[in-house]
Amino acid sequence: MTLLRAAGARRIAIGHGRHCTSIAEAAAINAAWTGIGGAVEQTVSWPVDAASWLRPARRLVAGAPDAWVIADNPAGWAQLATRLAEHPVWSPKRAFGCAALGNPVLLDLVGDALTDMTGAAADGGYWRIVGRSLIMQDRPESCRR
Repeated sequence: MTLLRAAGARRIAIGHGRHCTSIAEAAAINAAWTGIGGAVEQTVSWPVDAASWLRPARRLVAGAPDAWVIADNPAGWAQLATRLAEHPVWSPKRAFGCAALGNPVLLDLVGDALTDMTGAAADGGYWRIVGRSLIMQDRPESCRR
């Protein structure tokens, strides 16, 4: 939530894969974000395998939210991310991922299409994609107590 607030987000869209972990993460994000007064524009899910990810991509960017929060594994997210890269409203600078996406495997699948995407790490820190590199960072100062 700290990363979203620091980015000035108020309205978010949540995207997730259809496996149990991603569904649970998306529900937790929704509860946490609305619990602090944020709005969730839409929640969109997608399959790991599909002929096209056009429909979920269009739904995810509908309404032009301030940010997108993604809960999936690298293989599932890579398919949709590649489709979103073609959409004029989409920007990885406004995309935030869960810990599972902070994985070099994602970069192998999408190249540099997700440059500037950021996400939370399991240890309380965060990760950021810069070109074809995954940069791990310590927890932001505002989160330390």
